[in-house]
Amino acid sequence: MRIEQGHRLAAFMIATEFGDLPALTKLPAALDRLGLLQVSTVLLFLLGGDEALRGEDGLPKTETPEMIESFFNMMAVAGRDAEFVRPEYLLADQVHLRSRVLGCGIVANCQNSLTSIGIGEGLLGALESLLATSLNLTTLPNLDHLEIRFVQSDDAPLTPVLSFIEEKGSTIAVVTHRPRLTYANRKEAAEFYDWLAQSVMRIFVTFAVPADSDAWGAAVLDDESGFSRAITFSNVPTMYGVIFGGKEKISIDDWSEDGDEPVALTRTAAWSPKLPDEKERPGPVKYGEGQAPEGMFDLERMRHTDYRVVSPIDAKKWDAAVWRGTFYMCSPGSRMIPILGLTFENAEPAAGIFEAWRERFGDSDPEDRLRLAIVTGVNISNPHAYAVVVGPNMDKIRSVSTDIVGFVARRNIMTPASSRNLDMFLSENRRIGRFMLAPAHMRSETEPPDPIGDFGWRNPIWLFVPHGPSGKTIPTAAL
Repeated sequence: MRIEQGHRLAAFMIATEFGDLPALTKLPAALDRLGLLQVSTVLLFLLGGDEALRGEDGLPKTETPEMIESFFNMMAVAGRDAEFVRPEYLLADQVHLRSRVLGCGIVANCQNSLTSIGIGEGLLGALESLLATSLNLTTLPNLDHLEIRFVQSDDAPLTPVLSFIEEKGSTIAVVTHRPRLTYANRKEAAEFYDWLAQSVMRIFVTFAVPADSDAWGAAVLDDESGFSRAITFSNVPTMYGVIFGGKEKISIDDWSEDGDEPVALTRTAAWSPKLPDEKERPGPVKYGEGQAPEGMFDLERMRHTDYRVVSPIDAKKWDAAVWRGTFYMCSPGSRMIPILGLTFENAEPAAGIFEAWRERFGDSDPEDRLRLAIVTGVNISNPHAYAVVVGPNMDKIRSVSTDIVGFVARRNIMTPASSRNLDMFLSENRRIGRFMLAPAHMRSETEPPDPIGDFGWRNPIWLFVPHGPSGKTIPTAAL
């Protein structure tokens, strides 16, 4: 068992980041004391190459550099095939735990303490366990990413507190907790499980919502005893307390002893294994034709990591803002950059939408991740009607053939009496070569819209798509 553990740890630690190595020079000695010689050998190689492995009582000269390189290449392949992530040595003030649940990328930013990490692992583990059987039940995404921030405070109550804040236009879950969770009786300990159950549900409805709440509740919470399964083994802080006995050995220095000789870091650049290209590399999204292959959407066989949502749409904010229309501002023949404005009924959530976009995409979306499409010919009884669609630019999304990627977009149908304003905007955009996207507050249908904040946004991706046999369709998103 010990030998097998050593092999697995070695295959895991072969992917150590080069930037972490200066802090690990004394770790080989500690690993030797623990009987993990395979792991210390990996670190020696990463720190000093084959020369570090020779030394006194080291590898004989009959072991050539090529043979040594081949051995560690095989170890790197084993780690890749096992889908090991890069080691986290807890060297910074924060620890980032990542998971993907129902397509939403969740990042738990914990304090570098066993209590904070334990609560973060318990919360993510309970979410993953509860929703593991939900892929075959239709859920509607509210967000494609969510941050859970952990704050350690001496003044916090014994049971952690979950709250939600708005920061730079994005919703952030905040968990405030004590540096240590020490329970005086069984009732106090049970309160953690109650808090965990409630927090899992509150976080879930923040990033997704079931299409049929009754069916989802019956399948996940009742029929499969989802809550009891998810919560039973999720008090990770208490588990850590049992394992470590109240002594936190998080720092690498905690495992070192007086007299441990550091290993010199002689490499000037990271070692790069020569991995065979056996697995498909992520590439641009490819559009299929005809019927989907059999089993492609068999969600029972999928893992949460096989499914992700890509969307610039925060569904709750868009629902609250109420997108009412589109307006244009331009001065033909001048140097003025034409403006395309989205008008909203409620200014505050609309400002949050654009603030989040600026934080996520920058001032000009240099990576072209946002797509704005104008589609004409959408109403047979009104030849001037058109749709404005806001969604992700799928041409910039990379995935493999086994992935399922969900898209979310919003659309608004405009029904003007003539196409004069749209034609003028499109003409000026072609002449200038760019436009600005901005939000505005629509007080009433008879008053001109008021600008919302300072959210003029330069040069997002856009499409003009004519409708009909000679036109194109929009592979933007599900509208």
